Amino acid sequence: MIQEDWARRLLNEAISFSSADGTEIILTGGKMFLTRFADNRIHQNVLKKDYELMVKTVLGNKAGVASRNVFDGIELKRLVDDALEITRHQKEDPELPPLMAMPDPEKNILKSYDPRVMKVTPDDKSTVLEGYFRRSGAENLNMSGSFVTSDSMLAYANSAGTFRYHSWTNSNIILLLKASDGRIGWAEQHGPFFDDLDVEARFDEALGKVRIPGEPGEIEPGRYTVVLEEMAVSFLWHVMAFDGFSALALEQGRSFFTDSIGKKVTGENITIHDNIYHPLIRGVPFDYEGVCRQEVPLIDKGVAMGVTHNRRTAGRSGRESTGHSLPPGVPYGPFPRNLVMEPGTVKRNELIKGVDKGILITRLWYVNTRDERQALLTGMTRGGTFWIENGVPVRPLKNLRFNEKVLDAFSRCSGISDGRRVCASEFGGHGAFPCVRLEDFHITGCSKSL
Repeated sequence: MIQEDWARRLLNEAISFSSADGTEIILTGGKMFLTRFADNRIHQNVLKKDYELMVKTVLGNKAGVASRNVFDGIELKRLVDDALEITRHQKEDPELPPLMAMPDPEKNILKSYDPRVMKVTPDDKSTVLEGYFRRSGAENLNMSGSFVTSDSMLAYANSAGTFRYHSWTNSNIILLLKASDGRIGWAEQHGPFFDDLDVEARFDEALGKVRIPGEPGEIEPGRYTVVLEEMAVSFLWHVMAFDGFSALALEQGRSFFTDSIGKKVTGENITIHDNIYHPLIRGVPFDYEGVCRQEVPLIDKGVAMGVTHNRRTAGRSGRESTGHSLPPGVPYGPFPRNLVMEPGTVKRNELIKGVDKGILITRLWYVNTRDERQALLTGMTRGGTFWIENGVPVRPLKNLRFNEKVLDAFSRCSGISDGRRVCASEFGGHGAFPCVRLEDFHITGCSKSL
C-alpha cells in the first residue's frame, strides 16, 4: 500500500515538474488477493498489484490528461511532459473549471481500513473454505465462487494546494451451490473488515436455496408479484443511477428526472439518497476533483429531489459540486457511488409470506436500459429464482427476462424489509438496500437453458 506520506511526496514532485498554469494529480491503486474455487476445491490463487498515476495540466482554457502505471524515476517527469504536450493540442474549453484550493471535509467518515485483511494468506482462505467443501460434497452439491481480500488507495493533489488521501480494504465472499439437476443457491457478502465475514451464514443461506426441491421449470410471460432480494434491488438502482441521477443526464434531457424534480415519481415508501457518511457505508470521502462528497437526497418519500454534480455541471447551473466527479476523461458526468435506500417495517421472511403466488428473485444480470427517460430496463434473473405459493418458495425456476419501468414498479411497492445489506455495485462503490415486494412486475420470457 502506498501510504499517505509517500503519496504526498510523489504528487508534489509531479506538480513541481509541471510548467502549466494549473496541475492536478491523481494516484489510485492497490493489491488484490483472489482465490477462486469450483468442484469443491480451490483451483486458482492470484495476486494483482497495480497503481495508476493520472496527470491533468491546464494551459489557459485548455486541459489535457496523461496516465500510466510506471512512474518511478525519470518516468514521472515524462508523464507530466506528456500531459503538457497533449494539452497544447486541445481545443479551447470556455467551461473549464478553474483549479482552486478546496476546504477540508466538514464530516468524518467511518474507518474503512483493516490491517488484518492484508495478512490473510491463501492458506488461511483454504482453512476457512475446507469445511464448506466437505459439507457441499456431503450434499452431492458443487460449490464454486471466489474469496477476495484487497486494499486500495486514492490520493489527489493540485497546484493550488489541495491534497486528499484515503485508503480502504475489502473482504468479500461469493458462494454458488449447484445440484446436478440444475438447482442453485447463491449468497455473497462484502465489507471492509475480515472478521465481519460470516461465511457460515452465507453458506447456510445458499444451502437453503439449493434445497428447494424440483427441477427448474418455466412460467408464462405476464405480470407477477415479485420479491427482490437486496442484491437484485441494488443492481436495479445502480443501473438507474448510471442513467438518471446525474446532473449531466438531466441537462441533456435524457434523465428519468427530466421535468420531474419536486414531483412524485415512486411510491411514498421509497427514499433513496447517496450518502458516504451513513453508518452502513464505507467509501472514499472525496471525488476525482478533490471535492468532498456531500449527502445527496435523490428520492424522498417518492418525490424526486435532485441529482449529483461535479464542478463542471455545478458551474453551469450555479450550484456547488456535490463531490461526485469521475476520473478525468470519463465522459459520463457525475455519478453516485454510495446509494442508500431507507428500510421499511416488514420482517424479511414476512415479505415472502405475504405472497399468494409470485416469484422470489435473488439477483439480476445483463440489465440494460431501453429508454432512459422512462426508466425502462430489461434484464435477466440470476443466482436462484423461485416460484412462491401460499407464502413459501416451492420450486426453482429457470432464469426469467423482465422488461419494466423501474419508477413505475417502485410505485407498486407493497412491502420493504426492516433490515438492509451492503451490496457491491457493478459500477464501483457500495450501497445499502433492503428487500422489496413489487406488484405486477413484468416478466416477458423464460430462459430455455440454465
